[in-house]
Amino acid sequence: MSRAYYPRAGAILKVYFEDFAGGASNSLYTLEVIPKRVEISRNSHREADTFRLELDYRDFPFDPRGLKDIHVRILLGDTEDPAQQLAADVDRFQAFIGYVDTPEVLLEEGEVVTLTGRDYTGQWLDQKWDGRAIDISDPLSEVVRNFAQFVPGMEDGFVEYSYGASNVVLAEILGRTKFSPKQGDDCWTILVDLCGRAGLLPLFSLDRLMILSASDFNSRGNTIPGISPVFGARRPAFLYGSNVARLTFKRRFNEARTKQIEVRCWDPQKCAYSFARYPTTPIVLKKKISTKGKVHETDAPILPWYVTGSYTEAKLSEMAKAIYEEVARQQIQGELETAEMLDLDGQTSLPLVGNGDGLVVRLQGLVYSSIEGMSDSEALAFLTTGPRALDANLAQALLLSRKQSQQLASTFYVLEAKHSWDRDNGYKMSCTFTNYV
Repeated sequence: MSRAYYPRAGAILKVYFEDFAGGASNSLYTLEVIPKRVEISRNSHREADTFRLELDYRDFPFDPRGLKDIHVRILLGDTEDPAQQLAADVDRFQAFIGYVDTPEVLLEEGEVVTLTGRDYTGQWLDQKWDGRAIDISDPLSEVVRNFAQFVPGMEDGFVEYSYGASNVVLAEILGRTKFSPKQGDDCWTILVDLCGRAGLLPLFSLDRLMILSASDFNSRGNTIPGISPVFGARRPAFLYGSNVARLTFKRRFNEARTKQIEVRCWDPQKCAYSFARYPTTPIVLKKKISTKGKVHETDAPILPWYVTGSYTEAKLSEMAKAIYEEVARQQIQGELETAEMLDLDGQTSLPLVGNGDGLVVRLQGLVYSSIEGMSDSEALAFLTTGPRALDANLAQALLLSRKQSQQLASTFYVLEAKHSWDRDNGYKMSCTFTNYV
């Protein structure tokens, strides 16, 4: 991209100090600092997102033994003016909210303070469930509200739901009024499992707990912190040779055919749950026959695919078959790296990209771009003449490949994303993606 931009980072720290003497009335201080380096890792919805801050010791000159708690808000964005810094009250600059797990002071040349921590998912992961059964006869919003009372700091937390999700009654889906977690499970794992029974996924967006349908989960790339997410918004676009610094693709030919597809559908109007599988019978990966003739089979894992809406049984079966064939034909994983903060069209804030977000990734190598807009005959003549002429068979194969590539999917989903900024090199995002989730 040709435009100039000015990537900046900032951090707002609410620092709580230990009160060893007792009776202190003012143990909270708010600090606004410009870090030396920022790293944010957005992981799967079963894990906490993490951060790492490196600060000048002069900006955070505290003995870690005297610190009780540190709340962190990280800002990332383009100021569009080299003389300006990020404004803390501008929503689009909000990139991360969480708390510090480990403060570390490194007193040597450079004098650096390192703060690492997690988003609010970490508080749910740290809280172990007491083993009691959970009443799921009420609507999901009531179940989540009651469940959250057991997580410190989440008693009054704000929860946002996809359309119809708050009224889901899990008892009607599971055919029982109690859900019994496994002994020793943490509260986040239980919440993910509960929501998963209705094809829903929980995650934190900054300080908001969101319970999303699969379609909303995969279209939240334009979510603006502090207001309702723009579900269905366009997905960030990347084009090799334009806004991508590094791009890799990897295809596994055989792995996709060793998974059985299950489409799981929640109908919010009927308040009913249904599913369909393809192939309809399990895929046997391994068969073992004992000396006594007993047969033991190992079935392929089931890959769930969540949808929301009103579908007939035949339509769900058709969808499962289509997904199986598409996954088997196009199973792709890749990695990309960019130094941009906005996507190709300047529409999507990339520091917000994380697990489940959609990406549009297109290739534009020099050979393909040189024949853009040409007919097959024109392209063949161009490729087989001149100082860098290709072999005629290779040119024919290239044209066939061009036609096939136009039919292949260019939309992928983020598995994990890492965002970093430092004073010397500016901003960088790297992510791994796949064409199915």
